[in-house]
Amino acid sequence: MTQMNWRGFSRDDYERLHENVKWRDDIPSGLLSHAASFDEWGAHIVDCWDSETEFKIFFKTRLGPGFEDIGAEGMPDAKVYPLSAWYVPGQQQIFSRNDSIEPYAQHHVVSQ
Repeated sequence: MTQMNWRGFSRDDYERLHENVKWRDDIPSGLLSHAASFDEWGAHIVDCWDSETEFKIFFKTRLGPGFEDIGAEGMPDAKVYPLSAWYVPGQQQIFSRNDSIEPYAQHHVVSQ
């Protein structure tokens, strides 16, 4: 799981970044879910990934260059945490702490 907080990064900045990186149209390999929030401080983004490696590949090949392409100032405070549980409302639990996320990573959501 990644958590990124970026002081001064606005919703408009986020949309400009998306126009460059296009993560909604060309979903990065390994991205399980994405959530973004904005307030007067800046941006707060939480992603769940099937592995830290997949996030690092996305950051190196697409997100990092996208930051540069839009002329973003600074970089987000990004932290990566081991994913302990991942739930999708209305779906059965598909990952918990002692499981490996890898078998579930390719959008295998099982209905209740």
